[in-house]
Amino acid sequence: MATAKVALQLVDVLNQPLQDSNILIEFFSSDSSKHFRTVVSPNGGANITINLQDSGNSIYRVMIMPSNYRTLQFFLRVTEGATVTRDPVVFPVNPDKVVDINAPASAALPAPLQNMLTNASLDNFKDVAGNPLQGPALYNALPPLLKAALLNLYTKAAATKLGDQNSVFDKLGVLITLNQDRLFAKTGASLLEETMQDTFFHKVDDTLHKTKPDYKIFTSYKTRDDRGNLQLTFSRKGDTGNDYLVDMDIDEAQGIGHIFEVVQNTVTSGLTNPYDVREILMAKQQLRPLYNFRFATTGAAAAAAAV
Repeated sequence: MATAKVALQLVDVLNQPLQDSNILIEFFSSDSSKHFRTVVSPNGGANITINLQDSGNSIYRVMIMPSNYRTLQFFLRVTEGATVTRDPVVFPVNPDKVVDINAPASAALPAPLQNMLTNASLDNFKDVAGNPLQGPALYNALPPLLKAALLNLYTKAAATKLGDQNSVFDKLGVLITLNQDRLFAKTGASLLEETMQDTFFHKVDDTLHKTKPDYKIFTSYKTRDDRGNLQLTFSRKGDTGNDYLVDMDIDEAQGIGHIFEVVQNTVTSGLTNPYDVREILMAKQQLRPLYNFRFATTGAAAAAAAV
């Protein structure tokens, strides 16, 4: 009985082994009813080899289902007596399986981000006296999704350079709103002028963006990235002066399923998940994230004997 071997490398977007103890893999032949099913335990490694006995020579649809990452599928031509390989299989995280993030301590953050937190004025994060939390106290109070969003936005905005050699982040002022999909910060005319002149930005529709009281939206620009675009939507208080507000977000660009070999990209009407944005920025732009994921501990289950 002839055996075909399938050698795969399973990694996350950082090219590290998956944080998974058991991974279900299925093979479906495209021209017969043959179906193989196995569970592999990488034990901290990335490389696995699977033996398919009496597989025949066929193209197989391969479906890989980790516990903490999205299910992927792809096609492989399997030949008996030979070993088939392919490029590393890169898995984006399943946001629903993330219980927390491992982020830098406040003192270890880049200086520009520390400065923003020191001067922040968020309405929904206040101390017992009613004053806005700032600095380490604010950073430590952020739940995982908001902290991830802030770190993503800093990573992308700091890497986006303008014509005057400053980054987008360099031109942000007081942080006034932080959501899991965007932030609002005070800014001045300099950011608007540099954005308008920069050929890496192009003007886009701003009608879906909301403004803040006393400010009026008047234009929006987006970077020309293939995926993970930075969008800047500008508002101004009054018709003159230098009191501007920028709404900054990162576009998923039609979802994570258009980047990875995800089986099904569920479409929801909810907010952009920052964990997906992290995966896109690393996979498509090589922007190394400032945090890692923490998953639930896998427990052991035992069946109770019938009495």
